[in-house]
Amino acid sequence: MSRLSLLSVLFGATALASGAATAQTFTSEGGSTVTFYGQIDPTLQSVDDGDDTDTDTKLVDNAASNSRLGFRIDIPTQESDKITLWFETALGFAQSGALTQDGDFDGIDWTRRSLRHVEAIYDSKRFGTFSAGQGSMATDGIAETDFSGTGLAGHAAMGDLAGSYRFRDKDGTLSDVSIGQVFNDFDGARRMRVRYDTPDLLAAENAKLTLAAAYGQEVLQDDNHNDYYDASIRYTVENDALQFSAGLGYAAVEDDNDVSETAMTSASIWHKASGLTASVSYGGGLDNDNDATFAYGKLGYRTTSFFRKGYTAFSIDYGHGEDFVVDGDESDAIGVQATRDFGGIGPNEQYNLAAYVGYRTHAYDAHDGSDYHDLQAFTAGLRIGF
Repeated sequence: MSRLSLLSVLFGATALASGAATAQTFTSEGGSTVTFYGQIDPTLQSVDDGDDTDTDTKLVDNAASNSRLGFRIDIPTQESDKITLWFETALGFAQSGALTQDGDFDGIDWTRRSLRHVEAIYDSKRFGTFSAGQGSMATDGIAETDFSGTGLAGHAAMGDLAGSYRFRDKDGTLSDVSIGQVFNDFDGARRMRVRYDTPDLLAAENAKLTLAAAYGQEVLQDDNHNDYYDASIRYTVENDALQFSAGLGYAAVEDDNDVSETAMTSASIWHKASGLTASVSYGGGLDNDNDATFAYGKLGYRTTSFFRKGYTAFSIDYGHGEDFVVDGDESDAIGVQATRDFGGIGPNEQYNLAAYVGYRTHAYDAHDGSDYHDLQAFTAGLRIGF
């Protein structure tokens, strides 16, 4: 069986089996709930690195929102407090950001690094939220605030789509520099950590301000003994006119000999009356050994006018990086995206369906006399949530 047909069968089987068996919430007499959920996100990804004889097209799993299964157990305690036990894992399909020109993947490759959440959470309206286990550090998502509605087809984490593909020199030589190396938004990660989030500091009707801090280690990767620290601040406001969110984060990685520091920020706004959206992100290293910077912007439009349910969204984005591989290098990318979110479907609307397409062209200049082809990536996919 070919790789394409094999993945097609796997995606289809997972959708049918998981959707039928687990798309529901169970509630006990005491008020505790168990919620099973998941999604599949197959994407057709086509990459052209400038070689006239080779355009690489593969069916992959969209790393911007990968296929996954999970469940949450919510146990109410006193007043509005609760304890949550959360398990979530990716399904091990080939990731859009992991395949390369000379790489291949056949079947499912589930490893312990596919685990996304294995954690316990105590959520108190008065004291805040305490989390322990494999899960999001304080800066996870802080650089990727985006209300465009087109994030499945392209967002600030440019390496999620074709990120391991390498630039090709115009003499035909394949370089060692990949998209993911020169387009990095410095966003946080998931690790084995302890984390604390403050309660809402504003107590306003439509706005919220929270602080978070975390300490963690990478236990799913061999030979990584670093210590990870980070902190963030998030502000959100939503009313009938608009939705706005902004965040600022700081992260430090400590090994035996050194400490590497980064900072990152992002903001996004959706003006509901006009449908216009705008998102920006910026991040960079704070020390001499890590002084790369990345800036990103996206303009979009989303509307509910075309169809009875869901929304349709369009956007254009641009990213610029500096000093990622060698001092003085520059990377630029521009893309366009479109998404059609159909909302709930099925007999009881237990599925959520979204279709999307995106195109982005990437350029890299090392300023060392090398001359690289632009690297172009196209994606078209369908995400089914259940």
